[in-house]
Amino acid sequence: ASDKAENARILEQRTNFYRQFVKEGDVCFDVGANVGNRVQPLLNIGAKVVAVEPQESCYTILKEKFGNTISIVTKGLGAQEDKQTLYIANASTISSFSKDWIDSVKDDRFKDYNWNKTEEIEMTTLEKLIQEYSLPAFIKIDVEGYELEVLKGLESAIDTISFEYVVPEQTERAINCVERIVEIHPDTVFN
Repeated sequence: ASDKAENARILEQRTNFYRQFVKEGDVCFDVGANVGNRVQPLLNIGAKVVAVEPQESCYTILKEKFGNTISIVTKGLGAQEDKQTLYIANASTISSFSKDWIDSVKDDRFKDYNWNKTEEIEMTTLEKLIQEYSLPAFIKIDVEGYELEVLKGLESAIDTISFEYVVPEQTERAINCVERIVEIHPDTVFN
């Protein structure tokens, strides 16, 4: 019972957090949705969620959990439409298209994990998703070191973007993401 109460508390916290910049009816992109722990808070607000997840084990769970309440894109996102190698980890949350990111974290932070499987994944871009689903009010990007490549596929100014970054291993990558967002929208404010 305590796990259920804790999960409900976390869900409520996340929902309240996202209410700061997402309102009912907004389109939201969850890039690197994994199994959807950010999807439910957005649905609670009444947002229209587009979950982007290329790992079959994860998008199968998304389909089971959320059915037709969300749109699921089973591709990766990058700078252009092509195919990229996904390095699949023994923990789905750290699979990545970025060999550099894996190399920077595998000997320390994630030394107990491995990326022994690969799969060629069809890629698309944020702009292509915008053409298909409309301009989102919010984009969450959590793609284990591939955030800059995802942002390179964006040309439209977005109200709110949340991207994961890893420091100290990839501080420069985080700075490059900030610079890319400023290229798109020079008046951006960062928190």
